[in-house]
Amino acid sequence: RMRQALALCLDRQKVVDTVLFGLSQVPDSYLPADHPLHNGNIETYSFNPASGNTILEQIGWLDQDKDPATPRQAAGVTNVPGGTPLILNYVTSSATQRRQVTELFTQSLAQCGIGLNVSYVNASDLYQPGPVGPLFGRQFDLAEYAIGVNSIEPQCSWFTTAQIPTAANNWVGTNISGYKNATYDAACLQAMQSLPDDPGYTSHQQAQSIFASELPSIPLYQRLRVAATRPDFCGFKLDSSSTYALADIETFDYGSGCK
Repeated sequence: RMRQALALCLDRQKVVDTVLFGLSQVPDSYLPADHPLHNGNIETYSFNPASGNTILEQIGWLDQDKDPATPRQAAGVTNVPGGTPLILNYVTSSATQRRQVTELFTQSLAQCGIGLNVSYVNASDLYQPGPVGPLFGRQFDLAEYAIGVNSIEPQCSWFTTAQIPTAANNWVGTNISGYKNATYDAACLQAMQSLPDDPGYTSHQQAQSIFASELPSIPLYQRLRVAATRPDFCGFKLDSSSTYALADIETFDYGSGCK
């Protein structure tokens, strides 16, 4: 419920509209909306501070001083001393875009009485292996980080139990929130072991539904891929299935060679 409240209180669309010039989108699962296997019936979390505030009240984070400008305080929250302010440690890299995004999130979370204690670190330090690194050592309240893969295959495995960073896997697992759900693991495994024409391949739909309900991670936005060409250049396009801008170099031409 806390993660759902956070998702409702993060104005991700404003980040897309301003920092990314409206050229990206807010994903509702680990798959983009235009992916052929995207589940269009899963739970979504558009920016809604009123709903976020309602959840926070229900789970014991109260606006004791009736001042929305100050953080909420714990009242009966499990394992949290009463009166503890709702201020979360937020770590990310020091890149300009991350700073812009974090500033917007600080403003939108404040509308729900959630404060942030932000730490900007070098990317090399952010992604340092555990147990020292904040991400893979799982030493954070909130962390903004990038994740991607050179494939169009759905990456449900990012959030399986086996991917929790530990000493046993040399701290390289992608499930940095430590999420554990046997039903999710089973659905993901069945989907990964099935070919596209197999009935088990549709288990990706179930895995997305569980992901959207429990939010082991909150997808923020899809990063932009940017390239530039000259006006008389033709044959160039950014292929979403390739990480290389020059993947189709044999189709390039310019000037009189362009029809």
